Amino acid sequence: MLTVKKQPIAFALLLLLALPLFLSVDIYIKQQLVHHQREQRLKTELLETVTVKTEKTDWIETGNEILVDGKLFDVKSFKISGNDLILTGFFDSKEEKLIKHIGDVEQQKSKSGSP
Repeated sequence: MLTVKKQPIAFALLLLLALPLFLSVDIYIKQQLVHHQREQRLKTELLETVTVKTEKTDWIETGNEILVDGKLFDVKSFKISGNDLILTGFFDSKEEKLIKHIGDVEQQKSKSGSP
């Protein structure tokens, strides 16, 4: 009789402990989906060409993704011309939303003090 009452409590505690794992897997899957969609968009969408100063560049993923005026820009190709970096690609608002979501989760985690 006593073990019957302990089983649901143990299961609930196990689920509670596994919650960070589930959230991490969810975010990882969303990242992979966004990267796959980026590859498809690079093949099908009309691309933009943007010129920025090389000293003001902040690569997120070298050769693939860069911050331009605080916005993520997915790079299909780039060329260095003197002090300028000429980028061809598109601005990625979907991945910006995902990164904002990850930041919100991290902020909530740090406020709650949980590992």
